Formats: sequence, C-alpha cells, structure tokens
Amino acid sequence: MCIRDRHKVLDLIGDLALFGKHILGYVKADRAGHAMHTAIVSRILRDPTYAEEVTLDEAAVADWPAEAVVSAAD
Repeated sequence: MCIRDRHKVLDLIGDLALFGKHILGYVKADRAGHAMHTAIVSRILRDPTYAEEVTLDEAAVADWPAEAVVSAAD
C-alpha cells in the first residue's frame, strides 16, 4: 500500500469517527473523498433505517481475528 492509499484510509477512518459510535461492519470505498465520507455519515444520522444499534458480547468479539476489529470511535 502506498503512502497516498494509507492517507486515504486514515481520512476515511477519521471521517467515519464523526458518527460517534463504534462501527460493526465493513466499508468498501472506491475513489471516495471527504465529501462522500461525510455525506454517508450525515445520511446514517438523518435516517435511522441505515443503521442499527447493537450490544456486543465482549467475549465473542475477543474471538474475532484482529483485522476484523477496527474502531473509528477510539
């Protein structure tokens, strides 16, 4: 991964942190930028059908592979 790609990933994580909650799921972005990132966060916050709040069992999460556990809210 080149420096530019890493920068874009960090931008995405930072922008998704605006959601203010841990995100369980995955994000697939192609040629995305700050405008698209903030638009999806705004859309999720505006329309509750786009997200569901769940409680995770910490023991279950501990069994997940490390690459599956990423928190934008930390």
